[in-house]
Amino acid sequence: MILVFYILLGTIALILLLLVMIIISKIEVEIQNLDMSNIDKKQNNKKLKVSVSLRIGKLHWIKVCLNKKKILKLNNKIKSYEQNNKAEAEKMKKTAKKEVTIILKNTEIRRLIMNIKVELNEFKANISIGTEDYVITSYLIGIISAIIPNILARAKFGKKQKISKTVIYSVQPIYQPKNIYSVKMNIKVATKISHLLYIALMLAKTTKQYESFNENSKAKKDKNIMKNIEKRNAQAV
Repeated sequence: MILVFYILLGTIALILLLLVMIIISKIEVEIQNLDMSNIDKKQNNKKLKVSVSLRIGKLHWIKVCLNKKKILKLNNKIKSYEQNNKAEAEKMKKTAKKEVTIILKNTEIRRLIMNIKVELNEFKANISIGTEDYVITSYLIGIISAIIPNILARAKFGKKQKISKTVIYSVQPIYQPKNIYSVKMNIKVATKISHLLYIALMLAKTTKQYESFNENSKAKKDKNIMKNIEKRNAQAV
């Protein structure tokens, strides 16, 4: 009996420790050798590597790594699941759309998302774009060149990081009479799990309130319809 008690106590302690470790961790996403182009599609993402890890300080205590082959395999499994469970897949899509609608409508959730502190450990990109119209090409290059610094301005850099080595990118035009693009990128970002959990809780709370409001509105509408029907029936008599 005492042994069972200690095993149970140890299990609870282990679960609590795991939860604490998750909450105080940062989630880090690293994408290496991202390569997208319509010049030579066979070479697209040939050496792609994606890793997602949980870390405390510099200690990565959980890490999942994927390459192009594994990502394609995972994508095929998702498609297969959607085909075999169309009703469930459709339900998930509707739920996702509803969540996006709530995020767009709720200013507090939007503010929380915009204020997420993203730690940028690496951003190296080489972007080349061309269109059939040289003027449009010039405009696109200008727009992209303006957008990237604005996004990077929101990022957080480590105290010992040299921005000149962390961020290296170029945006170049391709002046050829055809639509063409090439994007090569390495990126490593991290953010606190606690921030994401708080946003998830806020979203769940708002979704529940939204569903409750819709149910009450529908019930009220149905009640008014029934009253109108009864009124018409009474007048007819």
